[in-house]
Amino acid sequence: MRLPPDLPPFARRFLRAGVKRRSRLLIYTLHRWLDRRRLTLAEFTPAHFRQFLARPGRVRIATKLRFQYGNLLRGYLQWLYDRGHVGFVPESRRRRSLELPTLACEFLASLAPTHRSSTRHRYVYSLRKLYAWLDARGLEPERLTRSELAPWFQALHASGLHVVSRSHILIDVRAYLHWLSEQRRMRTAPDELIRRTDLPKLPQYLPRPLTTEATVNYNAGSTPRTSPVHGHCS
Repeated sequence: MRLPPDLPPFARRFLRAGVKRRSRLLIYTLHRWLDRRRLTLAEFTPAHFRQFLARPGRVRIATKLRFQYGNLLRGYLQWLYDRGHVGFVPESRRRRSLELPTLACEFLASLAPTHRSSTRHRYVYSLRKLYAWLDARGLEPERLTRSELAPWFQALHASGLHVVSRSHILIDVRAYLHWLSEQRRMRTAPDELIRRTDLPKLPQYLPRPLTTEATVNYNAGSTPRTSPVHGHCS
């Protein structure tokens, strides 16, 4: 799908990162809506956003559809907010804890016989990170391409997560993609979607240096002791 010529340059950059057709159409519709009202993004408010969702075109739409549109646009508005183009991020219409789809739940259930509860909770966290990013862009893991998923690696880095956490997330998601592939659900090979070179390098910590007191004690303890020379009484 070719991008409309009247979209702002930053919107075109966002769409080139890999966004599904439905989200592309919504973003284009949002910018047309703003143009008709002669509103800039800097002037765009949560009240305007609610007005748009209620009637993006000529007719009012159903509440359920508004929620879907709001979730699809939330990723774009978060992206705009991070770059200073808008002054708010709309609240998610999802539950506070993202509800994972059935396939992800089946994968988590398959881990029960061989993984500890704490490990399974880590997988839940990792998959929620993945699906929150995918849902905001109208993407599905089963149909992902490398070019669509690659921006997520940068998004994880930009989020400020510790390098160990990012590594765990990618390893967990890679295992999930392998499971999907075994179920014949994947269009692209998992190792092509997340390569080993995508895993962040973990920091290598040097051993802590000895304190001055410890160094003195160590040296004193390592010095060979000599027997005292006793004088003879005359």
